[in-house]
This record gives sequence, structure tokens and C-alpha cells, in this order.
Amino acid sequence: MNILSDVVSLSQNPCTGVCSTTYGTDEQCAGCGRTLEEIRDWNSYSDLQKKLINIDLAVKYDIRQKKEYNNMSVNSKIQDINGRLITAQALIEMVGADMLEHFGKDPIIKETYESLVEARNKVLEAKDSLPIALEDAS
Repeated sequence: MNILSDVVSLSQNPCTGVCSTTYGTDEQCAGCGRTLEEIRDWNSYSDLQKKLINIDLAVKYDIRQKKEYNNMSVNSKIQDINGRLITAQALIEMVGADMLEHFGKDPIIKETYESLVEARNKVLEAKDSLPIALEDAS
């Protein structure tokens, strides 16, 4: 999730306020799913580490970011999806440019590069078919 300003970032604490580790009875929080170590060391983790932990947790737990995303308006969700598509497009283009810079048109990477171009085109198609306003989303 690439959360917009009205929802907390994936690099922020996923706590839902339903801690089951407070009294040392659980090794893993029943609310957000973090281990005692993850809770204790949260502020020492990089943003990337926090995001990876939260992505993993979101599969099994209703972390704060997931709950807030589910409560977003349809228009906010459309903006969020569009933002993620733009991010995906930019990442694909950056990887493709790096490949060309480092490997040129080496036949060994031709298939990988072609797959990147195809993925970029699919992202652009997805952006074009995204509803622009609430009226289009119904």
C-alpha cells in the first residue's frame, strides 16, 4: 500500500491499540502481529525494514494501516491506487534505464528488458482504466 496523507505510512507503527504482549503473556501481539523484538526495536529499524514487516503482517493481521485504508473514501482509494501505479511505472522505468546503462543492448538481458517494457505498458493501461471520480467508480 502506498498510503496517502489521510492514512498513515507503511513505515509507521502498525499498532492497533489491542496489545497482548503488554503483560508478557504473548510472544506475538494479537492486535498487530509484531513479535516482542519487533515492538521493542521498532524505532531502530529503517523505513524499508518497517515497510517489509508491515507488508508481511498485513497478510494475517488488520494492522492500523490496513484498517485506515479500508475506511478511506472511494475517491481516496482511487488516488492511492493511481499513486501506486505511478510508483510502479517509475520503478520499472528506472530499472530499465539502469539495465540499458550497465548492459547496453546485450542479448542476454533482452528478454528481461522486454518483460519490463511489457510490464510498464500494462501499468499504463491500468492507469488509463482507473476511474477518475466517484461517479465513475460505481
